[in-house]
Amino acid sequence: MLKFSVGIEEEYFIASASTGQLLIEQPPELMDHCQSLLGDATVTNEYFQSQIEVASKKCHSIEELYEHQLENRHKLQRALAEYDYKLVSVGTYPGAMCSVMQRCPK
Repeated sequence: MLKFSVGIEEEYFIASASTGQLLIEQPPELMDHCQSLLGDATVTNEYFQSQIEVASKKCHSIEELYEHQLENRHKLQRALAEYDYKLVSVGTYPGAMCSVMQRCPK
């Protein structure tokens, strides 16, 4: 029997829960706050500050991965709600104004 591990990365946009507009500039502590709540998952910025990536831990079955990512999504939603933000899972955000978006320092 083969032993393997699986993982997944999911990318989201961050929008204002009250207006639906994309986040232009993140509060400096936002990523650290999200990471502290997600524990063994990895939370990072993407190209724009309105984007966030969550990478799962290594899991040993699809079922474990599913449960882990479902829990990560809920934790991330709760963390962002503390700032009046929400996750948006779309390939391209329909209201994005690239001319005002700020890139993440890398």
